[in-house]
Amino acid sequence: MAADGFTFDFRAGRERYDYQVSVGDAGRDVLGGRGDRDHFWGLDGDDQLSGTRQNDVLYGDQGRDTLSGGDGADRLTGGSGGDRLYGGKAADALMAGAGADYLDEGAGHGDLNGGMGDDTLVGGAGPDAFAVDPTSGNDVIRDFTAGPGMFDHLALRDLRWEDLTFEETTAGVRVSWQGGSVLLEGVAKSQLAQDDFMFADAPDLPPASRDATAPAAERPSPSVEGPTFGHRDLPGERFDQAADAALRDGDVSLAFTGDEAYQVIVGERQGDALTGGASVDNIFGRDGADTLIGLGGDDVLQADAGDDQLEGGDGMDRLDGGKGADTLGWRSHGRRHHGHGWR
Repeated sequence: MAADGFTFDFRAGRERYDYQVSVGDAGRDVLGGRGDRDHFWGLDGDDQLSGTRQNDVLYGDQGRDTLSGGDGADRLTGGSGGDRLYGGKAADALMAGAGADYLDEGAGHGDLNGGMGDDTLVGGAGPDAFAVDPTSGNDVIRDFTAGPGMFDHLALRDLRWEDLTFEETTAGVRVSWQGGSVLLEGVAKSQLAQDDFMFADAPDLPPASRDATAPAAERPSPSVEGPTFGHRDLPGERFDQAADAALRDGDVSLAFTGDEAYQVIVGERQGDALTGGASVDNIFGRDGADTLIGLGGDDVLQADAGDDQLEGGDGMDRLDGGKGADTLGWRSHGRRHHGHGWR
């Protein structure tokens, strides 16, 4: 089904937003949001995907893709190939893959992860977390604000303080480890503080390199607003009227493959028990008291209205309980949640 591309939309229920799901084909796709919560997959080709003011989830997958979240708390995943990812005003998560990628979070707090390859990271206005690990390649952060006060920080995974070395260069201080590095452009080693480092897997406190007097002023940033794309109809398979009505009623499960095995599961507007698998699952509970379980993969669980129970399982998951008294849980380490379970 995904080889030809498809799209459909459905109501969340009592929540005041709709969802739009679009999966591209083997060529170059242009998928633009219309004001819904957008869940887009570009798959093959050099794709252009943009959301709007809602909380959007965009996957570039294969090719040199451009993803732009717009306003709202967005999750952008570039996939393989050299991609360009743009966040917006809210708390976004930008995650690239293999290739030389460019990530620009924009205003607001954000999590940026360039993945494998030599990447350029721009945090924009507001505090940001830049994730690095032994496989990150040689990255450059262009607007890192160093110093005490928990502003920008390096989120180090599978690395300890003793793994790091520091080199002053004309461009800034380079923090290196076996197999990779990150250049903090325009930052001197003497400006770094304990607050600039957060160790995700095990607590580790580096020695203080400067007194914790007061937070530093935020540095200027080359951040720019991401582009907006108009939605072009997919040339492949279109759902007929009866099938589209069934999708709007929920109880839908669709599977397709790109860089990862993906699955979209849409519940009915009553209590559902929905479980993903080893794939990257996007699961929508809608109204009712739902139980959503992601299992393996980097899953997105959207419970919407109702008293819901969400369990992410293994992987880097996004859990959003919506309205109601919700219970959110993860089984593995190294994840955080803000508000209703933003990763």
